[in-house]
Amino acid sequence: MHKFDFDRFNISSLVSCFLEYKKKMNIHVIARVVYAVASLRTKWRMQMR
Repeated sequence: MHKFDFDRFNISSLVSCFLEYKKKMNIHVIARVVYAVASLRTKWRMQMR
């Protein structure tokens, strides 16, 4: 998984980027993607053990 570099971006640019992304994407699609990534991460962690 990619770790987000908070040193390179400040909060305002993050928020504006997120708002710009939200205009294009439906909130349900974003929620589905987040859920898919979380479930994949959980499966990966279980396999690593």
